[in-house]
Amino acid sequence: MNRLLHAAAFASAMMIVAAPVQARITQLEILRTEPAFGGESFGNTGSYERVFARAHGELDPGASGNKIIQDIELAPLNGRGMVEYTTDVAILRPADVTKSNDILLFDVPNRGSKRAMLLFNADMQGSPAAFNNFEVAGDGFLQRQGTTLIAFAWQGDVAPGDNRMMVQLPTAINTDGSPVTGVVRSELTTLSPTVSLNLSAGWFTSTPPHTSYKSVETDNTKVLADGFRATLTVRSRANAPRQEIPVNDWKFGDCNTPNETQICLPAGFQPGKLYELIYRAKEPAVMGIGFAIARDVGAFFQQAEHDDTGVPNPVVHGPKVKSIITGSSQAGRFIRSMIALGFNRSEAGHRFYDGAMPHIGGGLMPLNIRFAQPGRAWGQQVDHDYPAYDFPFTYGRETDPVTGRSQGLLDRCNDNNTCPLIFHMATALELWEGRQSLGLTDPLGLRDAPEPANVRTFIMASTQHAPPSLPLPVNPPSGFARCNQIQTHTLGQCAQRSSTSSAGFVMKRHRQLR
Repeated sequence: MNRLLHAAAFASAMMIVAAPVQARITQLEILRTEPAFGGESFGNTGSYERVFARAHGELDPGASGNKIIQDIELAPLNGRGMVEYTTDVAILRPADVTKSNDILLFDVPNRGSKRAMLLFNADMQGSPAAFNNFEVAGDGFLQRQGTTLIAFAWQGDVAPGDNRMMVQLPTAINTDGSPVTGVVRSELTTLSPTVSLNLSAGWFTSTPPHTSYKSVETDNTKVLADGFRATLTVRSRANAPRQEIPVNDWKFGDCNTPNETQICLPAGFQPGKLYELIYRAKEPAVMGIGFAIARDVGAFFQQAEHDDTGVPNPVVHGPKVKSIITGSSQAGRFIRSMIALGFNRSEAGHRFYDGAMPHIGGGLMPLNIRFAQPGRAWGQQVDHDYPAYDFPFTYGRETDPVTGRSQGLLDRCNDNNTCPLIFHMATALELWEGRQSLGLTDPLGLRDAPEPANVRTFIMASTQHAPPSLPLPVNPPSGFARCNQIQTHTLGQCAQRSSTSSAGFVMKRHRQLR
């Protein structure tokens, strides 16, 4: 009997060991490790190191935590039946690990660019390329605390440049090997007259540039087999009637050569106009994997001792370490969506992001859809019709008066006890332009929405989304999505400066009050 029990126990143990891994970082490829900030010392913490790496991960498409990813069943598989991805990782850590404050601050890039240092450290002066390369420390606030900073790429359509963080995602392919196709709506704008634009050239997707979904046909006059034909319209503002531009007055390409990713209008695209291209595209990346990357990277750096090849975890980790994920604007919406979709639960069923700080990002992220355009945002006139503001809006449960459905953003993490502590911050601009009020009231706007016990919301009245460049401009900006008075009055400058330093101020003030 004892032999049978031992045999059964051994078999059970082998089944556990042999059980397929659902999702994880399999290899951390260290590219370089070097002194940061010229060897500058930050108080008792001392100097910092910067580590640049690539994380290679894989996902089991049949696992419960991954099935929610749009089109993961259409992604190519490796020899183990897994879906693979590769993401850039950048780390700032104390050179002396014993000086760490045991906090991992995960920076969700905004359109490929790191933002946490700009959010927490004051006096950050430099170029986007310098910020992305961890060359500027400003007043060194995070470094003096001994915080370890980890940034990772997640957005699959960001174009390279300025040291932006990049990710390699698989392309969805039909089961018969043919390319996946679908109708794509692209809102196009320009700040100066031009005859050619990328198919992705929207207000928020031109700077930095984003890659474009390829058109299935470069002849825009051609009617496809199912009767579909690409159309281009123009209007003066979001609610104005669309006027179709005749099919012979525009074409796919750069005006010299037809191609799959650009559009030509010989009469010229003009500032202050909204152009809407409806076309059939092909070969979408499986963009929703970006949420799984946030999960796998967070779990690895907080919990793993080493990767599958034996490369050790390069940051302080273990039960005593606390992990916080932060992101601004687009990245803040990414965090809210990641939590709502249940990606703060590791394959072992544990919470790994203890805290989350979605900063100035009041909506959601249209990432987990086919032909996603996550670089889109919102403005006074632009990008109004992209799917980023669907019910539910609030962290707690509310009832949709249209469908009768009761739901909240924290439903999934409440079900498995993986909700982080949430520190939500918004400025006045998100209320005026970003539909932030939907997250603060019931759907009819009749009462304040109750705040869950793990959520704290801070509204910074009269502040703006981002500071203007100095010196302040004397002429109103062209195009859309700008409040002129904020750009031209000194009061606007003061308000925007307070918005920029708000996170650092609140963190410092909290420390003083403890």
